[in-house]
Amino acid sequence: MEVLQLVLFLHGVSMLVAVIVIAYIQDYNGWGWGLGVPSIFAFVFGYPLYKNMDP
Repeated sequence: MEVLQLVLFLHGVSMLVAVIVIAYIQDYNGWGWGLGVPSIFAFVFGYPLYKNMDP
């Protein structure tokens, strides 16, 4: 039970930090940066997890 509580707590904290950081970037650098930074981050860290399959 303690591990589940820790996971849920860290999940909530990470969502809160992400929303705050994205809002800060959008306020001070514009929407282009606010939408570009998370998409580049998702591509860089998500691409190795994607499995290329033959057609």
